[in-house]
Amino acid sequence: MRIAVVSDTHGHVGYTEQAVALIRPQAVEAVLHCGDIGSPEQARRVLAETGADAIMIGRAAQGRPWIFGEIAHYLAHGSVPPPPATRAPRPCRPCVRPGRRGPLRPPASWAR
Repeated sequence: MRIAVVSDTHGHVGYTEQAVALIRPQAVEAVLHCGDIGSPEQARRVLAETGADAIMIGRAAQGRPWIFGEIAHYLAHGSVPPPPATRAPRPCRPCVRPGRRGPLRPPASWAR
């Protein structure tokens, strides 16, 4: 199986279309577009306008790991689901208070 990868187009859809048009006659079975996808709307636009068969998500998933589900939902239903409810992380507490000796255990006041 021959796969072609188009990467870092930075929104230049015309160049991406030209690249895909040059790649298709070379017996390539799949064209992947990598990068420049930061939302479900961009994913649909890139797939529709460039002729790519698939997309790859990079940095957009670092702070938003649920983007994959958002894109899948958007492509299937045409709407973006609400972001998942996340709870704030609990602050880290030291096991030993400064200046105190003894075993490593939290004070009784920290018990839940």
